[in-house]
Amino acid sequence: MTSNGKAETGVVHGKKRKKSWYHAGAATKRTCQGRLLAVGMEGFLVTCNNMERKCAVEALDVLTDYAEKIFGQEGEPALARSPRAGEELDDMEMAVKEEVEKLKGKQPEEGKANEGSATSPRFQIMESGANNVVFIRTHSIDPALLAWEVLKDVAEKRCARGRNVLRLIPVGASCKAYCTDLAQLAERFLEPYFGAPRQSTFQVVFKARNHQLLKRDEVIQTLADIVTTMNSDNKVNLSSPDQTIVVEVIKNVCCLSVVRDYTRLRKYNLQEVAREGAAQSRVANRETTTTTTTTTTTGDGECEKQKNVPGSSQLDDCVLGTAWESATLPRGEIKTGQVEKDGERLKGKCGITSGLDDEVDTNETSQD
Repeated sequence: MTSNGKAETGVVHGKKRKKSWYHAGAATKRTCQGRLLAVGMEGFLVTCNNMERKCAVEALDVLTDYAEKIFGQEGEPALARSPRAGEELDDMEMAVKEEVEKLKGKQPEEGKANEGSATSPRFQIMESGANNVVFIRTHSIDPALLAWEVLKDVAEKRCARGRNVLRLIPVGASCKAYCTDLAQLAERFLEPYFGAPRQSTFQVVFKARNHQLLKRDEVIQTLADIVTTMNSDNKVNLSSPDQTIVVEVIKNVCCLSVVRDYTRLRKYNLQEVAREGAAQSRVANRETTTTTTTTTTTGDGECEKQKNVPGSSQLDDCVLGTAWESATLPRGEIKTGQVEKDGERLKGKCGITSGLDDEVDTNETSQD
C-alpha cells in the first residue's frame, strides 16, 4: 500500500513482482496466438462432443496412418511419388492437384502461411476458435483427397476408428471472412475444379461459428455465380452433386474446400458412415439367416434342392433316402417312417406320402 491508501501495481504480499514474471506471461500469450487458426492455413476441421483433446489425438492418429499409405512417408514429395498398388489416381485428379499447388504459390497474402518448412511436422494440432471444433494444420498434401480416402475406407470397413471424432472437413484454402476476400479466393481456388473444359454438378454448403457478418444466401449466390461463369455447363444439383463446395467460417477466418460424395458419405461424418454400414450389414445377415431351401424327390430317390424360399418353419429332412416334402405343420403331427406287423406304413395326420410307401405296397402285391 502507498501513503495515499492505493495498492501499488505489481506488488503481491508486500513484495514487488520481478520482470521475469511479466516476460513469461507475454511469451505464453504469443505462443497461444501462434497456435490459432489463421488466414492462409490449410488442414482439417474436426468436430467432436466436449472431448476436444481426445478428438485431436484420435484424428491425428487416423490422418497420419492414411497419409503414409497415400502420400508416402513424411518428407517424401507427394506429387513426385508414383502411385502405390491399389491406388486409383486418374490423370484428371493429378492435374487438378498440380494446378492447385501452382495457384497456392501465386497467393501473395496466404503464401507465407501455407509454406511448411522441411523440419515442420506434417500435421499440427491447433485451436480453431470455436467450441467442439479442432483444427489440424497440414502442408504439402491434398486435404480433400485424404479426407475422402478416410471416409471411403470407413464406409467399407464399417469402423470409425474412434469414438470422439465426428466430422472430418478438409480445408483447402482460407481467407478473411469478408465477401470480397472470399470471391477473390474462390476465383483462383475453384478454377481447377469447375473451369472449362471441365463440367460437373455442384452444391454450396455454408456453416458459420462465432461469426455474424457473412450471410448464407449471399455466400451461396456469390459462389454459384463464379462457378457458372467459369463454365456455363456447370449445373446446380442439391440431391447428388458431383462436387460440393464447403464453406466453414470461424470468427474472422473463412475456410473453403471442394469435396466429392458429400451427401453419400453423410456430410463427412465418420460415426454416421460407420453406423449406416453396420446397419446394412445386419439387415443382410438377417435376410440370409431367414432364408431356407426346399427339397424334392427325383425318380431314383435322391434329394434335389430347388430355389430359396424365405421362411422359418419348413422341413428339409431326408429319411432313409426319401425326401419329405416341405410343409408348415404343428410340432408332433408327423410320424416317422415305421412299418407295423401287417407291413403297412404309418402315415402322418397331414396325409404326406413318399416313394417308400409305394415300394412297400409293391412288395405286398407281389407276395399275394
